[in-house]
Amino acid sequence: MNSSSYFGNFGNNVTEIGTVNITRPQHGIFDPNIFSNVERVIFSAIIVILGIFGVVANVVTFIVIFTSPKLSKSPFNVLLMSLCVSDFLSACNSGMQLYHYMWGLQEFTNEFFCKATSGIRVLTEYVTIQHILVFSIVRLFVIQFPLKASSFKKNHARIIAVIIWIEVFFAAAIFRIIFPTVYPVRPGEKYSGCTSVGEHWRDTAILFQSFAVPIMLFLPMGGIVICTICIITKLISVQKQRATLGQAVSRQDNKQRAALIQTILIVFSFLIGYSGGAAFRFTITTKALFKFTARTKRMFALTAYTVLRTSECLNPVFYNLSSSQLRDATKALLGKNSSKASLPNARHKATISSKIQPPT
Repeated sequence: MNSSSYFGNFGNNVTEIGTVNITRPQHGIFDPNIFSNVERVIFSAIIVILGIFGVVANVVTFIVIFTSPKLSKSPFNVLLMSLCVSDFLSACNSGMQLYHYMWGLQEFTNEFFCKATSGIRVLTEYVTIQHILVFSIVRLFVIQFPLKASSFKKNHARIIAVIIWIEVFFAAAIFRIIFPTVYPVRPGEKYSGCTSVGEHWRDTAILFQSFAVPIMLFLPMGGIVICTICIITKLISVQKQRATLGQAVSRQDNKQRAALIQTILIVFSFLIGYSGGAAFRFTITTKALFKFTARTKRMFALTAYTVLRTSECLNPVFYNLSSSQLRDATKALLGKNSSKASLPNARHKATISSKIQPPT
């Protein structure tokens, strides 16, 4: 099987019984009967819960940072807001991706959603990767040159975030919008329903895959790992140096350490979420994936996506765990909304109580 089979290719399996040839549809990785009903229920429940949590958590985190005059001044928090937008879009897209992995799209004929779900998936994945890379590089720069830390301004973060979104869209996502093609539903045919790559785009898509994945995925991941190792090494070195000299830990040191912990947690979450997807794409690039059975391929892809969604849900949690300011602001926002919600009930109870009590 060649690499083009990954893009939803179908073949015909002809079995001879006596003198009669019976043609059976061979759906391969997109066979709708690969998963049992129990497996569908389990994976669907997990993806739906993660999707709802991802939408709510990222919206809350974005609002908290955006409405806080203090938090919104930080250039790193500007990048965090951009990351929240990426994870929010990914969470909104999880329903279509679940349908794609569990049932396949060979009977799905809505062209808009066919193209949108593929484009959003690639857009959010690569945008997130490049944001994490920028986080790591800037944090490493701040550690190496602490006196120049203030040179990284809020407007710089805004410009970087906008460039990342535009660059990823035109360098990768736009092709994953162009390539998908909707065909009439024809069971057993090579092209049926929403096909991730149309027949006339197949050669271009294979060429694009060979260049895009190493440049947009593997190269940034390698940079993130290297930066993280350097950050941890430098942090340990600074701590040992202070302990040797007997220097007291200043308030600025605590802030810097909290910022570094935040970066490490974000990178840790990223590596957990994207390792599965990177491994899956690596097996495609090396053609090792096509030695697996159809069920193994599909389960591999679905598991990698589930881990990715889990990682994206962990991001807002890690943001709050590593920043006391953000955590306090989140509690204040949620507590404020909770108080507003409970106020009408309190007034209603007070009114009933006053009516029941006899006059004094």
